[in-house]
Amino acid sequence: MNTDELQQTALTIYTCRKDSKDIKTLAEFAFKKLMLQSSDRETGFAITLNDDTTVEFGVLDDPRETTRQASGMQNFFSKAPLENQRVKQAALTQIGLFNCIIGIRFDINRDTDRTNKIIDSIYHLAEKLYGFVLYPNMYLFHWSSTLLISIDGKTEMEEFYPVADGRMLDEEIPETETDIARKNCSMEICRRKEIYVPEHLRNYVTEGNCRIPEKAEILRRAICIFATGVCSEIFREGGSRDTKQFMDILNALEEQYSFRASLSPLEQSYIKDPLKHNSDHIYYDWRYEDCNVLLWALGYTKLGEPDHTCDVSLLGDLIFKNNFESLMANARPKSKEEILDLQDLIYRYDWACVEARVKGSHPENLDPSVVYEWHYALNWLTGAGDITEWDLVRPNT
Repeated sequence: MNTDELQQTALTIYTCRKDSKDIKTLAEFAFKKLMLQSSDRETGFAITLNDDTTVEFGVLDDPRETTRQASGMQNFFSKAPLENQRVKQAALTQIGLFNCIIGIRFDINRDTDRTNKIIDSIYHLAEKLYGFVLYPNMYLFHWSSTLLISIDGKTEMEEFYPVADGRMLDEEIPETETDIARKNCSMEICRRKEIYVPEHLRNYVTEGNCRIPEKAEILRRAICIFATGVCSEIFREGGSRDTKQFMDILNALEEQYSFRASLSPLEQSYIKDPLKHNSDHIYYDWRYEDCNVLLWALGYTKLGEPDHTCDVSLLGDLIFKNNFESLMANARPKSKEEILDLQDLIYRYDWACVEARVKGSHPENLDPSVVYEWHYALNWLTGAGDITEWDLVRPNT
């Protein structure tokens, strides 16, 4: 090979790992058809290819630095003009989960077949790591080589659900006997329903780190979600001609619940000008499921199995026929134990849904979208990951 033709380029794999000890082994496997040998480096390792060129891997897993970089990356992509708000929010959540960064430098030339083999090997490694590949032009690709999000607002996905290495969740958080009993109960339900979930998954939220919001905060959050759901329904079906209808309903809800001050930043942006967010309507329409979960937590609705969407008309009857004072007075909040029981079960259901999606299948007796929304709402209710801001909730799997 004429080394004068070579130009160096770089790709980066972002992933979620409890540790990085096996990355070199996985890389050797991914590059086995091209690899001559491998060697350790001070901050990573290198693989020498059959043509005597080298692919260098720099591994960063320091929590302080990866958190800083993931946060900066979130802020960067938050400015992307992506029309599908549901995918955008899920992508930002995924980015926030990254705790391991693998910088990959290699040489390319005019031999496109050689370049493609190297890139294919990188994606093979990304698949083994459940990782995402970032190009220098700030295009972030799923390990299947499908575009997740780009800085100029593109995606090749109609829906996306964040994923993480389940071993990340096995943190040394003290478990009580109740926590262990809760996990065992959830696993028994999964076995009975023939929903596969690995036994090693511990409780993501325990008795010791659960923080249930006050009932007034839960109610305000539910009304905010309901308001955006109404907005999505009106504009998805009627378009601009229904602006007055929406404003009338919004003003009525404000008079009943004084909810505007409790809207999250993303909700405020959406409600301020729904006509600029046409692709967001379906995203907020699904959030009715979250509202249903929060009203269940207050004792107002019943939850069956997450295999079908909720009855929105029942939510409307409850909310429009009451006000903040009456719903507060008649609320019968679920206990911390009841909420934790459901959170733990739905966390495991969501793991099963994500695993099935990765394998190209669909879990029986579960609606993955409903499960995802329930998981989102329950993580907020329990303060999972010490996150209390609605827009930043991470339904980890």
